[in-house]
Amino acid sequence: MFKENGEYKVMSNGLSHWVKVEGRERDTMPIVVIHGGPGGNHYVFERTAGSMIAKERTIIYYEQRGCGRTDKPEDDGDYRIADLVEDFKGLHRLLGWEKVDLLGYSFGAELALEIAYTLPNTVNRLVLSAPSMMQSPLQKLVQISGFVSVGAPGIRSDATIEEAYRGLWDHADTTLEFL
Repeated sequence: MFKENGEYKVMSNGLSHWVKVEGRERDTMPIVVIHGGPGGNHYVFERTAGSMIAKERTIIYYEQRGCGRTDKPEDDGDYRIADLVEDFKGLHRLLGWEKVDLLGYSFGAELALEIAYTLPNTVNRLVLSAPSMMQSPLQKLVQISGFVSVGAPGIRSDATIEEAYRGLWDHADTTLEFL
């Protein structure tokens, strides 16, 4: 499939996904771009950095379920990471390449990591731009130090990272007040 540049609608994991191919004439291992969000799309990326990448590489965009030009599932509970990985798995089968490079930005970088972890035999290289990795211990330490720098409540010296993280968020004021 995807032997020519253009936009396609393909079925994967029960949903119609929007896919765009550029730079097919380069005949390189494709780089699949995974957008941010959740809820994002490729509108800006495909017109900026994507057009530059397509001058050197075959680039494939696809928009995740419920995003941009891709159909949304009927059940709002069908947006789990496992669903997104299954969507990619179906797309990968349609691509026809044994391996692809992944370029993920923001939430897409986190999803690219999940795809690489779950489907290691399909990923050649990863390019990650600004992954937030909200659940990583390093990210939690960054948030803890941010809270402490603005006067967060005391942290027990024997607390684990997880305990300190939960404790700080339990004390955080999440209300917005406008003066």
